Amino acid sequence: LIEALTGLWTGDDWDNNQRGKNVVTVKTHYPHDAGQLVSWDNEITRALVIIRNPMNAIPSFFNHIYEIKNNLAIHSQRAPVNDWIEWRDRLAE
Repeated sequence: LIEALTGLWTGDDWDNNQRGKNVVTVKTHYPHDAGQLVSWDNEITRALVIIRNPMNAIPSFFNHIYEIKNNLAIHSQRAPVNDWIEWRDRLAE
């Protein structure tokens, strides 16, 4: 989003785009175990926190779990609705 709006480079905590410190933002899932601190975190003096709407983020997270569980490519498809309902209802108990 930030890169699309500003044209400035963004990065992530795993440095997947090989931009290192040459970014204006770093996307991370830290402190979740899927995230990590960047090696230069002590140089970061400010933060912008963007939080997705849970109504979108939770189903998206389930799709991610489904893809991993079924050895599918990441962001390749949505889980079947019945699987989503079962997972959702189990967590809501």
